Amino acid sequence: MRKIFIDAGAHDGCSIRKFRKENDIDSMFLIYSFEIDPDFFSCFSHIVNHTFINKAVWIEDGQKEFYRSAAWLQDGGTLIKNKKSGKLDKENPITIETIDFSKWVFDNLFTSDYIILKMDIEGAEYPVISKMIKDGSFNYINELWIEWHCGKIGLSKKDHNELINKISIPIKNWCALDWCSLRKREKNAK
Repeated sequence: MRKIFIDAGAHDGCSIRKFRKENDIDSMFLIYSFEIDPDFFSCFSHIVNHTFINKAVWIEDGQKEFYRSAAWLQDGGTLIKNKKSGKLDKENPITIETIDFSKWVFDNLFTSDYIILKMDIEGAEYPVISKMIKDGSFNYINELWIEWHCGKIGLSKKDHNELINKISIPIKNWCALDWCSLRKREKNAK
């Protein structure tokens, strides 16, 4: 059985650092990181047992506008234009590649794998998880570690809870901001 950690919305690798320190000291998990913000590409070159994928986790393959955040140490950029936080530059989006995450799961993983899916994709988690539940790719996932963004994208609590009620695996609220290398450098400089 393969053990796999998928880091959807990998930022600067902070979730990998936290995961390895707290859950995978021997680097036994295969790690797949999805990150599209070019500010962070260089942060992944030294990670062992790891595959970096320069695409945004989404509901289809293609291209989409990505709204970068001026406050990227506190808030992430997003595919969701109506996101309310993060000091998004909505006037100058960049065009990025998206990946049909359900298709990627079907093409690259097995139901016999033990898969932890970590998601911090700034509101895109709702359409992505909904599609995964509908098409069955969510059945591959054993644990969901997630940062939810319903309030930041204007999703009602009722709609948020309806999605959560469809999930039958363990859900862990996830935050790795204290593991961000640039944030640590900023704190140490003070």
